[in-house]
Amino acid sequence: MTHELQVAIVDHLAPTGRTAIVNLPTTEDELTAVLNEADIPGTDCCKITQCTVPVDYLQDALNDAIVYEDDADVLTRLNFLAGRLSRMSDYERSLFEGAVKMRTESPSTTDLINDTYNLDQSYILAGIETLSELGNYYLKNGDPPIPKELAEYIDTASLGKRTDSIMGGAFVDGGYAISALHEDDYIELYDTDDMPDICEESHPVYFRMTISLASEYSRYGDSAPTFVLKVPETGYSDSIEKFVFHKFKASSFDEFVVVQCECYEPLLSSLPATGTLSEVYSLSFDLYDAYMHGGQDPDRIFAAIEAVGWDKPTLSDVRNIYNSNINNLNYHMNIKTPEQYAEWYIDKRYQSCDKQMLASTIDMRRYGSDLLASTNAYLTSYGLIIDPNNELKYIQTESADISEGVGGQSM
Repeated sequence: MTHELQVAIVDHLAPTGRTAIVNLPTTEDELTAVLNEADIPGTDCCKITQCTVPVDYLQDALNDAIVYEDDADVLTRLNFLAGRLSRMSDYERSLFEGAVKMRTESPSTTDLINDTYNLDQSYILAGIETLSELGNYYLKNGDPPIPKELAEYIDTASLGKRTDSIMGGAFVDGGYAISALHEDDYIELYDTDDMPDICEESHPVYFRMTISLASEYSRYGDSAPTFVLKVPETGYSDSIEKFVFHKFKASSFDEFVVVQCECYEPLLSSLPATGTLSEVYSLSFDLYDAYMHGGQDPDRIFAAIEAVGWDKPTLSDVRNIYNSNINNLNYHMNIKTPEQYAEWYIDKRYQSCDKQMLASTIDMRRYGSDLLASTNAYLTSYGLIIDPNNELKYIQTESADISEGVGGQSM
């Protein structure tokens, strides 16, 4: 596990001031072992005397936090924050750096945690790292525009300073961070009484990849510079691509190799081996757009893939499903057993009957199993798919024809 923070804690009830150093994030068992070794009886008597983090912008914020927050739960909050940081991609880390720097007052640990859940509407202008560069950016893209005939007389650093005061962004490693989040839309998700999952994402994430330039990796191996990328990433795809390409002086994801890949959606685990990083990245963002804009629900797509019967779908298989008209399929995410299908079917088909009598006298499991066979329905781990027009059989046949080279095509 990657350690994001290190805290020094002291037993303030003991006359000798017993101390311990704890790396965060940590588990309850690991924390207990460290406290036992320092002869500290428990967290109730602990006081944090120092918090160390390897980045200055967060160090300043945490220095203030541990001074003013001396309640018993501060260690819990710091551990939670460290857990959130450990799951971030490198791009999210830069967005988070911007969020912290954009604050006008010192944030509490709770503020910092909630900031990690509010990065989706932030973005980074890649390569803009000085006021002069920000001024030049406004000259080219500003609204209202500056007349071209006046451009040569503009002090770009002064223009950048004025632009910065209007945009309210912050310079971060690799660019200039901007938040498009309205104050009323800020989500205060973290609450010590009802804490969310540390790994909870604000949007679907299918892969966590460590990537490196192919030319650098072939030359330096594991010593080559790397970038941790979530697929899809947080925020806007064009901003992310520009940010990564600027840092590595690249022009396409095809110039990268995947050094390590963690898959969060088991059904898609085979994809990175069947297509380029650009293709996997593009498809993942398409699935994300489907989730965001109410088009094809990704779970409907996954249910269709599972119903077709692909154990290890290729990237072209998933793209084929995505591009097909699967909205014609009847999808019910909460029906996952024959009994549930039977109950739903009876409720829809036999509305004038005594439902309670039928439910108590019919063998729902057997009836549901027969219905599955007779109605072109498929139970999947994502829910029930009913395919009245045999769309899935057509997709399966079409995919098989392509993979076998039918019609002169080959994979």
